[in-house]
Order: sequence, then structure tokens, then C-alpha cells
Amino acid sequence: MKESDQLEGDLRFNNDFRSIYSTIAERWLEVDPDIVSNGNYEQHEFISPLTSN
Repeated sequence: MKESDQLEGDLRFNNDFRSIYSTIAERWLEVDPDIVSNGNYEQHEFISPLTSN
């Protein structure tokens, strides 16, 4: 692994967990994500909305 891809010897992260919380709040819990994450963050496409049967 290139040194530029590391942070103190670990893989450098590139994801803000607030964007994951925001996506789950909106798609699964059906609440305003701004309330949960205190801001507007990128939505993740790998987290699909829940479907009801």
C-alpha cells in the first residue's frame, strides 16, 4: 500500500459516518436526516430503501 494511502500506518478513511447515519435515517427509519446528523450529507447508493411486503 502506498504511503499516501495510509494514515499512521492504517488505511486512510474516505467516508464520513454521518452520511451513513443520514442515509439510514431517511431510507429505513423515515425520519428527517438533518435531525439525526445535524446537517445534509451525501446519500449512499449501497443502502437500499426498505420495501414493505
